Amino acid sequence: MRTKTEKLRLALMSSDYDVVVLTETWLHGNILDSEFSANYKIFRLDRNTATSSAARGGGALVAVKSELGAREVELANCERLEQSTVRINFHSFSLFVCGIYVRPRTTPDVYTLHAESVQQILEKATDQDVVVVVGDYNLPDLVWVFDEDVGGFLPANASSDAEVALTESFLANGLVQINFLLNNSNRLLDLAFVNDAAAFELLQPPNSLLPIDAPHPPFVLKLEICAHTPASESIDPVAEEFDFKRCNFETLNSRLEAVDWSTMDTAGSLDDAVTEFYDQLLNVLRDTVPVRARRFRCPSRTPPWWNSQLRNLRNQLRKARKRFVNRSSWGNKVTLSYLETEFAEQQVTSYQNYIAGVQDNLQSNPKNFWSYVKERKQVGEIPTDVSYREEKSTSPEAAANLFARFFETVHSSQDPTVPPEQLNELATYNINLPLLTVSVAEVKKALGSVDAAKGPGPDRIPPSVVKNCCSSLARPVTSIFNRSLSEGAFPSEWKVASITPIHKSGSRAKVENYRSISILSCLAKRGVLEWCLLSFLQPKAFVRLKL
Repeated sequence: MRTKTEKLRLALMSSDYDVVVLTETWLHGNILDSEFSANYKIFRLDRNTATSSAARGGGALVAVKSELGAREVELANCERLEQSTVRINFHSFSLFVCGIYVRPRTTPDVYTLHAESVQQILEKATDQDVVVVVGDYNLPDLVWVFDEDVGGFLPANASSDAEVALTESFLANGLVQINFLLNNSNRLLDLAFVNDAAAFELLQPPNSLLPIDAPHPPFVLKLEICAHTPASESIDPVAEEFDFKRCNFETLNSRLEAVDWSTMDTAGSLDDAVTEFYDQLLNVLRDTVPVRARRFRCPSRTPPWWNSQLRNLRNQLRKARKRFVNRSSWGNKVTLSYLETEFAEQQVTSYQNYIAGVQDNLQSNPKNFWSYVKERKQVGEIPTDVSYREEKSTSPEAAANLFARFFETVHSSQDPTVPPEQLNELATYNINLPLLTVSVAEVKKALGSVDAAKGPGPDRIPPSVVKNCCSSLARPVTSIFNRSLSEGAFPSEWKVASITPIHKSGSRAKVENYRSISILSCLAKRGVLEWCLLSFLQPKAFVRLKL
């Protein structure tokens, strides 16, 4: 699959599968998870010296839709197995998915280790949980016969040590094999074991995500779930936020110009003045800016090479897939196959045109190139299954608390103190400095120079609003700045920052491997007030302003 990474990336962009399992991936550490799709969380075990003496080949990968909040399942004594296991928590049950690759002519003890690892999965599962174990087992001589009593297939001729080690343990634990799609040699190498055969329907997809390998025909497992939302998502999934992309800034500026900001001047304290400023600003925003539903879980990301034609085809494709899954008739299969082929061809063309454009415009627009590189190298999602010391997170809130506890240890909350004897030794100077003030024109220029492409801070006011409304916001912001300078204080609300963890290196599941960055509100950032102060000080030769 190593040579098919680009094809898989494009396929996952339009995939509706909640879980994708791939075996014999041929991946290695130089291929990043982010090279596949931002819509999926990747769990994989590549071939290594513990699993095989061969340097290449092998490996197993499980990809789960990002919004499902899948977590890796830790199992003991699996170092020699090319296997990956995940758990997805729903409101009333959990889904365990295990993908494995067993190379040909593997010794029986590897099958025994795998059976023992599956036993561990079953011990973690409750009676309501669903367990799926799929993979390439490379047991070509094993024949499977359908048994109506179990609703699946039983081994008819298990005789070798490897065959017995696998089947006896699985059958004893109530697992049933349900794959019946024979390969080009009329054999069954890929097996699908489940703990509830009646809950599943196995389908042959019209097209595969990747070019079909004749010995390994792909299959789809259909499992109907009433509550699709993961149980780990305890935060209210929907809230309202301002849709500034649809904002009419001419109207917004007009309304802000009409606000009576004099109420800020009579506020009791600097913090009261800032509160009054935001109250007035939010009242205007509520009247003039459209709102939209904001989903907190990871959204599907539209790739930059998609166009209206691809989106239209994508909608048709999604409907056709739903019809085929609900009723796998010949007509539905043909329609789906046609739409999948047409969409794949057009997406490849659009993607190639996009890449060509990035290359051709490298000198004139290097930003697009580096955005492409960043997307391919970075995993933007912050994991929720993290640990700190001996504690592990069980929800997004718990993960946030673990990050907060760790970040508290890397800074001191105590105010610095200076010994009195050192204070007495300080030299004093009589300097008559004028009271620092900034003008409305200076503040307007500073607000108009902010980077509109940046995101908002804790006050949820994006820099694009500050930039586009610099003329109407300049007067009240100037009032805050000058009061701050005269009182020698900084607004408490502007000291609040949103903390974002940034992965450094090592395991992404350990919070110690992250550093924090603080995201301030746009008006609180050093650049805005600093620009105004430097504009005041530089002409008086106190500092040299470097442009």
